[in-house]
Amino acid sequence: MRGAGGEVSNVRYTDIQMKHVGYAISLYSDYVDGNRPNFKGDARLVPSFHDILIDHVKVESARNAGRIVGLPENHIRGVTLDHVEVTAGTNFVVKDAEPPTFEHVLLTIRKDIEAKMN
Repeated sequence: MRGAGGEVSNVRYTDIQMKHVGYAISLYSDYVDGNRPNFKGDARLVPSFHDILIDHVKVESARNAGRIVGLPENHIRGVTLDHVEVTAGTNFVVKDAEPPTFEHVLLTIRKDIEAKMN
């Protein structure tokens, strides 16, 4: 989170299978610590996410396909999804981030999944 952030880079998530999860894929740097609502920290310490590979991942019946949400002052960049298959109730949300690269990705959105999980 802002004030306590740092660099996260050159990360690889691989060979993962999941079922019935909230978010199939989540990179989220607009985090607020509910236990420390007045925390300010060092304004220079801003989360930085880049060069992340998500490959050979299969997710069934996720509420949401994913979210990649950076910060206005520091966008998430360099995210690649390769050989990823997701079935979810809602599509990806990308905000304050470079569009991810999709290679061999099968994304199926089914509204009935979202309804079942609510």
